[in-house]
Amino acid sequence: MRLLNDLFGIQARGGCSCAGPYGHTLLDLTPEHSEALAAEVRRGFGCLRPGWVRFNLHWLSAEEEVDYVLSAMTLIARWGSRLLPSYSLDTKTGLWQHRDCNEAPPASLDNFMLAESPKASSANCRSPVELLDIAEQALSSGAPHHHRLQASEARHKAPWPSQAEALCWFLRPHDAP
Repeated sequence: MRLLNDLFGIQARGGCSCAGPYGHTLLDLTPEHSEALAAEVRRGFGCLRPGWVRFNLHWLSAEEEVDYVLSAMTLIARWGSRLLPSYSLDTKTGLWQHRDCNEAPPASLDNFMLAESPKASSANCRSPVELLDIAEQALSSGAPHHHRLQASEARHKAPWPSQAEALCWFLRPHDAP
């Protein structure tokens, strides 16, 4: 989900849906596995909460827009893991943050105010094809070396307990190919 936003400007929703039991069935989680995950979440490992990315395509979307979103998904599925070292994971919340971004995103938009309304302009906007080319270059290059070192150091500074380690169902920054 984070790469959809950071590389492509595509907004998507993540996390669990209200149809949790249905989701657990889709993910083939047994009741025992679900309870083990829930126990780790209660211990502070919210990142282990099963979930998925959801996005919508409006039925009136232009074909170019639909192609852009689907191409972005394909690129992330193919090469997204290469950028894992460029992100850190907050194990409590499950939030992924780019290592070069010092500012945490707002947890809520309730108090979001702009001093001045931004002016809309498409004069400097790149085409979807250009954006896909730029993202493909970033993905195929992978994370820079200094991010790989930071990911390795972070793993050694804060190792996971064995129970959480055994239940981890996703690649972490230090696992990247």
